[in-house]
Amino acid sequence: MPNPKPKKSKISAIEPSSIKNKARREEVYRAQRAAKAKTKHERRRELKKIEEENPEKKEERLKKNIVKTQENMREFDETVVNMEDDEA
Repeated sequence: MPNPKPKKSKISAIEPSSIKNKARREEVYRAQRAAKAKTKHERRRELKKIEEENPEKKEERLKKNIVKTQENMREFDETVVNMEDDEA
């Protein structure tokens, strides 16, 4: 059974801002970004594999994944008068 949490390497434990050597700091930061992208890619690949086997999981995820925009979050205000209304 695979371990759900990936192990952190030594590179991800180092804070790049604490490294004074610019070249080394850039190298560590680049390695951290690459490791993060790799784990993200692996997670997405696993999710795709699971969703191919079970399409209901994909439908459930898409229903839950609703973008919160200003228009979606707006609450109706009764005090605003429509121009089409006769009273206006």
